[in-house]
Amino acid sequence: MKGVGLGLTGRLGDFDVCVRPDQPARLLRPLAQHNGWFLHRVDAGSGYAAVLATTSQNTRVSMFDDGSGMAE
Repeated sequence: MKGVGLGLTGRLGDFDVCVRPDQPARLLRPLAQHNGWFLHRVDAGSGYAAVLATTSQNTRVSMFDDGSGMAE
């Protein structure tokens, strides 16, 4: 939503994202302006699901732990 300029003001009911661990992250029912966006799975920890949307299909996502207990 932020990538198409809607920020968090867009309607969350206008799209669905697959974040199941046994399937690739992908848009299931996208916004009309979704062209050119790719989803990449992010390990958000046990009990959480997260993806990162980028304009590149070949993005490498890295997470670092700074020891504070919060992911960066």
